[in-house]
Amino acid sequence: MRNLIKRRVREVFRSVRKDFAKPFDMVVIARRDVQSCEFADVKRELIGAWRAEGLLPKEKRA
Repeated sequence: MRNLIKRRVREVFRSVRKDFAKPFDMVVIARRDVQSCEFADVKRELIGAWRAEGLLPKEKRA
């Protein structure tokens, strides 16, 4: 389970790494309930946190 979570976090990072506004160090501490999350949930939470910190641009509205 631990490795699955690590792979999911890495994949989310890889998918948006080109969009980061500036270099930074990151530590991800997953809670136990992440085991029941789907990949889409993990992606939404990580991207939301990075946007809230100003590391990713805000979502464009159509």
